[in-house]
Amino acid sequence: SQRLECNRCGQCCGSETADTEGDLGAYTFGGIEQHQWARFNKGAALSNLGRDKEALAYFDQALKLLPTFDAAWLNKGVVLAKGAKYDDALACYAKAIEINGSNADAWYNRGFAYQQKKMMEQALESYEKAVELNPLFEGAWLNKGVILRRMKRENEAVESYDRVLATRFGLGVVDLVHQGAWGKMVALKCGQIVSESMSVTRGKTRFIDRDLFDDVAKSFFG
Repeated sequence: SQRLECNRCGQCCGSETADTEGDLGAYTFGGIEQHQWARFNKGAALSNLGRDKEALAYFDQALKLLPTFDAAWLNKGVVLAKGAKYDDALACYAKAIEINGSNADAWYNRGFAYQQKKMMEQALESYEKAVELNPLFEGAWLNKGVILRRMKRENEAVESYDRVLATRFGLGVVDLVHQGAWGKMVALKCGQIVSESMSVTRGKTRFIDRDLFDDVAKSFFG
């Protein structure tokens, strides 16, 4: 999947009832004028409603007003990639990165476009940059793992997938703390992160499946 950039203005651009005809309530943010954000937000709302041609027009309007609007370049690229125009999308991501090289979403979407073009080295480079900028970027770690597996770099792929699980476990623990759910732990069941009472581990000896252990050990240690 791809990621749209949002200025977090408080409007729900993903809503099916988004007001694409009226004022989306953009505010001055990050040194960008209200009328520039207004066009940007309207483009994002239209894209989420599947009206991509109209969305592109609004992103172009925003860029005409401010050519260094990196979020507009990024979202224009996402819309172009939705239409499989990957070369055009990559040109937009390049502009976004040139303006703001610390935008992890731009690097992630660059990787996604290269991945669709079967250009694995470039995709891997992009995902690595995305996780360098945002170590909790689950989607980038996951796609990095996919690329590494296709490149037959299995041990490194396992490390990337481990980062995905570690992130999910960590966020699960944070959720439990926020809920005040003391005496509970996070666990993985059927691919889902769930909470369990610590009591399920008391007084029990759990044995590791030897075949599973051997497979994991082989992945890590050869």
